[in-house]
Amino acid sequence: MGEMTLAFIEEQYKELDKLNDKENPAVLTRNISTGELFVRKALPIGFAPVIQQLQKLSSNYLPKIEIMIPSGKYLIVYEEYINGKNLADLVKKYPTFDPSEVTRLMLMLANALTELHANAIIHRDIKPSNIMISNDGILKLIDFDASRVYEVGKNQDTVNLGTIGYAAPEQYGFSQTDVRSDIYSIGVLMLELLLGKNTLPNQENITSLEKIAVRAASFDPDKRYQTIEEFRTAVKNDSLGPTFVSELSDFASFDIPMEEPPEVFLPWYRHIPGFRTGRTWKMIVAVLGYIFLLVGLFSEPVEGVKMTHTENFFSNFFLIVPAFVIFTNLCGVWKKLPILKSTSFIIRAVGIPIYIFICILFSAIFNTLIS
Repeated sequence: MGEMTLAFIEEQYKELDKLNDKENPAVLTRNISTGELFVRKALPIGFAPVIQQLQKLSSNYLPKIEIMIPSGKYLIVYEEYINGKNLADLVKKYPTFDPSEVTRLMLMLANALTELHANAIIHRDIKPSNIMISNDGILKLIDFDASRVYEVGKNQDTVNLGTIGYAAPEQYGFSQTDVRSDIYSIGVLMLELLLGKNTLPNQENITSLEKIAVRAASFDPDKRYQTIEEFRTAVKNDSLGPTFVSELSDFASFDIPMEEPPEVFLPWYRHIPGFRTGRTWKMIVAVLGYIFLLVGLFSEPVEGVKMTHTENFFSNFFLIVPAFVIFTNLCGVWKKLPILKSTSFIIRAVGIPIYIFICILFSAIFNTLIS
């Protein structure tokens, strides 16, 4: 997709704030049309296979990929902004978590990885800072900067990424990472939540939940749970006692005030199509368009056509107003209509005249009925 298309897409988003200090920082943005928040990232173009797979998924436990645009050596990605707390911040405040809360979090994390692994995606960087707890208590696994698509028959990874302390041994070049590499990271994370960082369980008083974590974090991949389903079953079965907490219950163990996203206050006219970007030429075109719209709505019936002024008004209305809404994406209508909700600029460009033609067709039907 060309730079012209990228410029068109990025006009639809307003930058609000940088979210980190990386060379290509993640940026919080707001969709001008819908008001929704998204995170804009610039990833190496080599991540395209992973992002393409993620874009197909629809999961409560993964951020939604809204748009993916190749641009030179980078891949520009707009993904859902998660409004909530980062698990790393919670770990700083609460050195250890209640076992029932750990169970709940691990079940949701397993659900996220079940979808990833089913699509051959290995996350490879599971750690507290890559996990968000949304305001409604749902775990979201984020940050796929180290992820890769598993390749059958390959001996080792092309690039060794991950975070020391959480990354499986094979991520340092011993062999190719697979689903068991993520299971290792889950085991380390689970032990950290239960016991505190860099702490191992007392073998004499080890609990069943701690045993699950120790097995998941085995150095030898063959000694770990071999699939995320195995791990999830073990955690689920361990939870079937009186302390069982539903994996979809509220995040009630922590009384933490959740931060609201940065609010952007715009003048009322900046919500009107043509005025949303604040660009002078667009506002001039918009004013001319609105004048044309009013003239069209209240124009006289065509000479020779037997139609009252009221009938003529509704005839004009059924043609002009729906076409205007479609053309300007008023109230974010594109996100609700087939073809127009596509992330491809070309598909949208084809969809607009199709919907305009439908508007003309409905207007013609109305004229036929009243004539």
